[in-house]
Amino acid sequence: MRSVRWPSRLWRAPLYRSYRIAAASAVRAALWCAIASIVYVWAGWPAASVSLSFVVLIVGLGATTPNPRTFTAIALIGTPIAAVLAGILEFVILNGADAFPLLAIALAPFVVGAALLMTSKNVLLSALGRVNLSFIMLMLAPSNPQTYNPQAFLFTCVFIAAAAALLLAAQILIPPVSDEKRRMWLLGEARRELQERAYPNREAPEEATFRDASRIAQFLSAGGAQDSRALAEMLSRFDQAATVRGVDLPRRAT
Repeated sequence: MRSVRWPSRLWRAPLYRSYRIAAASAVRAALWCAIASIVYVWAGWPAASVSLSFVVLIVGLGATTPNPRTFTAIALIGTPIAAVLAGILEFVILNGADAFPLLAIALAPFVVGAALLMTSKNVLLSALGRVNLSFIMLMLAPSNPQTYNPQAFLFTCVFIAAAAALLLAAQILIPPVSDEKRRMWLLGEARRELQERAYPNREAPEEATFRDASRIAQFLSAGGAQDSRALAEMLSRFDQAATVRGVDLPRRAT
């Protein structure tokens, strides 16, 4: 940086993406949203679109976690907590204030607290922090001027709780991709890639090693630590792939 020159070699840090797992998860997410939509159409709620948007939000947040159904259950548990915190913020702390500096000061402890919970090593606390960080803002719905309407606030809380409950029921009916299938697919893809000696996007050996390391992390997040035999094979494939890349590098250079 001091020389204001780019390094002679620029390495990327690619992450491994299993298209099979992504496609299976996407199909399930679409089915969950379809089930929720059917229920809302059948119920004929005037604000069904609001609740459906919460379903999509929870699905999107759950897709970033190893177990979407567990995250939905935590979201259902965290909804009353977020409702109480948002109610305290709106009707006790703010209580009719309409100045933005007051809103920022009052909102800071809730946002900072939820963000700190997200960094916790405890999965439950981390998920609750993520849920509260999103739901408190949704329930507060800050505007200029703020309405401070208890009825609208109550309806929003009920719609969020209904969205989490309905999504959890849909995920029980159509469960997410199991950890066993994810491990099986990741291991199968590692086998095929080693046999084909594939180099996605013409990756350098260092980039391919980083990508394989991210695949092992995904394997462990799918409960791979409990499957010692599959984990040993995955690590063995990782070592074999690194060796093959080291052997093939001089050949490709010539």
